[in-house]
Amino acid sequence: MIRTFFVLLILVIPTLLNAQNITGILTDYQSEKGISGATLQLIDSQTNATVSYVLSDDSGKFTLAPPPPGNYILEINHIAYDPEYHQLTVSNSGTEIQLPIKLRPKSKQLNEVIVQGSRAAAQQKGDTIRYNINAFTTGNEEKLKNIIEKLPGLEIDDNGKIKSQGKVIEELLINGKPFFGKNHKMATENLNAKMIDDIDLINNYETFGAIKDIEGTNNKKALNIHIKEEYLGKITGDIAGLSAYDDRYKMHSNLFRFMPKFNASAILDSNNLGEQAISLRDYMDMDGNIKSDIRNNDMGNPVFGSGKIPKFLVANENNKTSRSHTAALNISAMPTDKLSINAFSILNQSRFTEQRWVEKTFFNTTNPLQSQNAIAGKMNFLFNQTKVNLEYKPNKDNLINYSAILDSGHDKGQRDTESILNGQPQNFEEDNKAIKLNFGQQLSYVTKLARNKLLSINAYQEFKK
Repeated sequence: MIRTFFVLLILVIPTLLNAQNITGILTDYQSEKGISGATLQLIDSQTNATVSYVLSDDSGKFTLAPPPPGNYILEINHIAYDPEYHQLTVSNSGTEIQLPIKLRPKSKQLNEVIVQGSRAAAQQKGDTIRYNINAFTTGNEEKLKNIIEKLPGLEIDDNGKIKSQGKVIEELLINGKPFFGKNHKMATENLNAKMIDDIDLINNYETFGAIKDIEGTNNKKALNIHIKEEYLGKITGDIAGLSAYDDRYKMHSNLFRFMPKFNASAILDSNNLGEQAISLRDYMDMDGNIKSDIRNNDMGNPVFGSGKIPKFLVANENNKTSRSHTAALNISAMPTDKLSINAFSILNQSRFTEQRWVEKTFFNTTNPLQSQNAIAGKMNFLFNQTKVNLEYKPNKDNLINYSAILDSGHDKGQRDTESILNGQPQNFEEDNKAIKLNFGQQLSYVTKLARNKLLSINAYQEFKK
């Protein structure tokens, strides 16, 4: 089935109002001068989770995003001052909380030692916070995830998603270029910690194709991973394998090449330990829509989205064996300052067998029925998603975008049941086979008519089988 759509949109984006925040100013206890570069963390008193994080500006002022009502601890740290802790109670009254805070300097000897040999733990410039990871790590970290877990305000949830102040990071970048879409685990569990230089947390992130001066639309959070200069232009990576009793094995490799205008990454994983290289959340993100993400608005038409959770991502205690093979490739390039090319492909095959014994008793008015079932099954799941996105931006007010997604795979299963009903044996065989082949593409042209006004012309085409 092929569908083609043409859509003409004129968008008028209203200006958003600023929410009330927790504000204040940090000053020196003696000189009363503003203190810049201090880190402020708002910590939930019950969960000890960091819900907000910010740096003081050049004049010592700071603004924290408004948290939900509750009790909090405000922790303040600076390389040259003693730490400060303040208890806060936040209500839903809507009134702004203002906190003038004075910090006491550390001893002169300690100040001299630290200031001469260290960078600030974090620096804020505009909407970007740059973490100096050396201030938070010990050097024993193995992967990117071990670094992120130590940075204030950042965390990794059970699905492998990176979060900032409780919200999922929408764009993960390597040296400013996209990396495997929303599949954060590809970066957090594969990038070697020794390759990482600094990490930027970007609020109000605008993509390459963003049209400037459109208010109220640039509210994305992005995390930009900076690779150390000695790794640029070189092929780097890891190869690891293990073997254990009962023929258990795991093999994993990753190769990277990061350059100023080009990034390429390849990841391979194979194991029979029941481990999956992609999480359920990753799959649901990929099993979504093809959308031209223009100016951070989801202007597009639903092409995919079955909503069905594949069996290989659902834990099953009846699985006897499980084998998983994953291959992933990511390419990002900016040949010129007007052209951006991004593509990734993820292929996953999972095979597993199940074996279980089920006994049931059915009661009626005369004699109960006894049912005994021995069930054995084999399942084979194949999933692939390939996505390509090209953006050409001749100037700051115009954008041409092409996006395409190929979503394919199959779900095959065979189940044999040996049943005994009141002593009478019966055999059942069941075969299931489902094939999926979806392709969608979109071509868009966007131009700015005036401040807060866009003209967007979109053409979609989709094929489903």
